[in-house]
Amino acid sequence: MKQRFFIIAFLLGFFFITSKAQEPAEVVVSQQKITENGMTFWLHTVEAGQTLYRISLAYKVPISDILQYNPEAAKVLKTGQQLKIPATPSEISPYTNIDFIYHVTKAGETLQSISNIYSVPIETIQKLNPGIGKDKLPADQVIKIPLDYSALLKNQPIPDTSRRTSKGGFLTYTVKEKETLYAISRKFGVTIADIIEWNPQVKEGLKAGEEILIGKPGIKPQERGFIEYKIQKHESLYGIARKNRISIDSLKMFNQGLTENIKEGQIILIPKRRAASYITHVAEPKENLQKIADKYEVGEEELKKANPHIDKKIEENAPIKIPIQSENKKEHEMAQLPAETENIASTSLCNPDYKFKHEEFKIAIIVPFMLNTPLNVRSQSSAYGKKPGESPLFKYLPFYEGALLALDSLKKIGFNAKVYVYDLGNDMSGTHRLLQKPEMKSMDLIISLAFSKNFELIADFAKRHKIPTINAISKRDEILSNNEYIIKPYPSEDFQAEAVAQFLSSRPGKQNIIILRNNKNLYTNTIDKLLTMLDQHLQEGHFTKGSRIHFLNDSVTKVKSAIKPGYSNYLIVLSENEAFNINLLRNLRTLNDTLRFSLIGMPSWANMKNAEISSLIQNNVHFLSPFMVDYYDEKVQDFLYKYRDRYLAEPNELAFTGFDITWFFCNALMNYGKDFRECLPYLRISNIQSSYRYKWLKPNGLVNTFWNIYQYIGYRPVIVNL
Repeated sequence: MKQRFFIIAFLLGFFFITSKAQEPAEVVVSQQKITENGMTFWLHTVEAGQTLYRISLAYKVPISDILQYNPEAAKVLKTGQQLKIPATPSEISPYTNIDFIYHVTKAGETLQSISNIYSVPIETIQKLNPGIGKDKLPADQVIKIPLDYSALLKNQPIPDTSRRTSKGGFLTYTVKEKETLYAISRKFGVTIADIIEWNPQVKEGLKAGEEILIGKPGIKPQERGFIEYKIQKHESLYGIARKNRISIDSLKMFNQGLTENIKEGQIILIPKRRAASYITHVAEPKENLQKIADKYEVGEEELKKANPHIDKKIEENAPIKIPIQSENKKEHEMAQLPAETENIASTSLCNPDYKFKHEEFKIAIIVPFMLNTPLNVRSQSSAYGKKPGESPLFKYLPFYEGALLALDSLKKIGFNAKVYVYDLGNDMSGTHRLLQKPEMKSMDLIISLAFSKNFELIADFAKRHKIPTINAISKRDEILSNNEYIIKPYPSEDFQAEAVAQFLSSRPGKQNIIILRNNKNLYTNTIDKLLTMLDQHLQEGHFTKGSRIHFLNDSVTKVKSAIKPGYSNYLIVLSENEAFNINLLRNLRTLNDTLRFSLIGMPSWANMKNAEISSLIQNNVHFLSPFMVDYYDEKVQDFLYKYRDRYLAEPNELAFTGFDITWFFCNALMNYGKDFRECLPYLRISNIQSSYRYKWLKPNGLVNTFWNIYQYIGYRPVIVNL
């Protein structure tokens, strides 16, 4: 069988670039110390080239501890930025593998009272929090509580499950050892946001043996584009996949933790789909045709007929077509595609069964490395949005490095491509020369970071030659104008209102939605869109009866009176004024103990410099963001390990973007072939920073519509609208 190969066509001096990236700046431990809330910190000033990884090594402190006290460093590390590094003595190192929750102190709390709450010895808390006192602790101090030392875990057996009916239709559930909010949400078919809504105390972490309330899901899975499927006696996962016209990988994606070991009566979610003739099985090691036929309960001859190209010995990761049941089966046995995706021309086109194993794709990656650009041109501030004299050389290198890691992973699953990498500055003549290269007309995909004027030429070229082209980082919707071949991963601001409306309409209980702006002359269009979308969801019955929507132009005092008991209050704050936002947070904290409310802030809220993270947690602040990296996620940790190991540097937002875009669109090629654009609205690929939900804007191009909505739970950002 033909060996797959992977060619990276280096058209530039990239070995020079790589060697340059492998010279991390030395980190010298600071001699400056400060004390805050009873804790001692080193005050470290970031120098050019330093990374979180190198800083953590120098101070012998885990990256997670650095991020705990410097959450803004998770997004970007800037030269001159000051970091508070916990002055942690070496004797606590035996506890580095212990699972923790974080307790945020309230006024008047002592170490004894906290010890009583968690059944953890005072001495243990002191070892894990050096410098902490026994007497009254200052408010908002962050304290580590080790789960492994809980007296509950030592002396009391935790039952597998404890469910009993409670008043109001709620269920009381006993949390198991090391159980997470995510696991509980999947177990009961509710969202993490639902659980927090019913149990505000869990924001600061779950405790084994703790009893929490679980209510009914706010929306039935059927309304979210899924059906609930109850597993019958003697059914296999493969048989279910075949009957419902969905691949095993897709089933596992929609049902986190799902394995082949299923049980009778178990409920799983299956996305609604239109009828298709095949699903795709990815061959496992040492599988043969007979084994696959047995798994899916089809005849070996049927498989041979559907896959005439395969041999008896099947290569690992080879895509195998599995013929599904005929169209005369009962309609309820198969899930249907949602009506809103009817713009796809052909359902069979979007079945992921493309014969990519014999196909070699050609991909162009255009990055402004500026290697061939004169120094005086590089430093023009108007072209790059940088200060005069500040060179953009290597600024976009992390994007390319992230893309290379994605290509490595794609190679392992059988992707076959020639990838051409081009350095393009901001001179128009260079763009013309690039587009005249003979190989450009035959590209199957162009990924571009070109500057705006240069991209106009590339977009016109892509339209004439019908080449799908990604503008990797532009925020401007204008790039899509009258060109169906342009794709924009950065989500459009036009879909922020839709994201908020969909999120709120999925929340349980009666809602009191308050839209607040700090300036009556601003955000008029945003308010109109929000009110339109919210009213639409209200009219369609997505909100609980009795929910209400209104907005204010007034002061914090009016906001307090607008928050009502008996409702789930959501305050949407349209303000980019940091002083106003922080004042609002401080004033609302006094209502925490008596009223339930949450805030939804604009994307700029994630960059507030003076907001205390404890205040964001206590006020249930939700953030809108195009990107969100969960550093606790296994996929992210794997990427971090590989990136640091290869480049001896810390990845930034561009590195994550380079990986996600390359991974997503090469998967699109691999599943659907060169004409993948029509199928992008269907494609769901797990990325590490971005979620992509593409929508046609014909006669314009495709735009990502997904905005993350996340909140901090125990100092960990968690997406609540997936």
